[in-house]
Amino acid sequence: MANSGFESEGPEALLPQSVTSRLGLWPPPRPARSRHFESPAASFSMVAVPRAIRVALAGHGGPGALCDAVISERETEVVLNDRLVDALRIELVAAGRGLYRIGPRGKLRRSENPERW
Repeated sequence: MANSGFESEGPEALLPQSVTSRLGLWPPPRPARSRHFESPAASFSMVAVPRAIRVALAGHGGPGALCDAVISERETEVVLNDRLVDALRIELVAAGRGLYRIGPRGKLRRSENPERW
């Protein structure tokens, strides 16, 4: 899920804990650190692993983008923050209808159905 409201200074992917287990990031490796996050509903801490994963778009080629992995015990979907969305050149055209493109001249695409973990 691309989320322009998930803001930070660098590219980050919020990952359900079950995903991080599959990626070898649970339990968190040594460079991991606890970070404080705020949302409209609450303040909370999560573990972040710097420069832990490379995210690429399936079927779009390209090198993808290196980003921090933020581990969530509550989230059930992978969420891309605003900086990671930018790094992947995703342009949200009509977010409510799930329409996006890759780059300013890219083909208009429809989002896939959510994948819950």
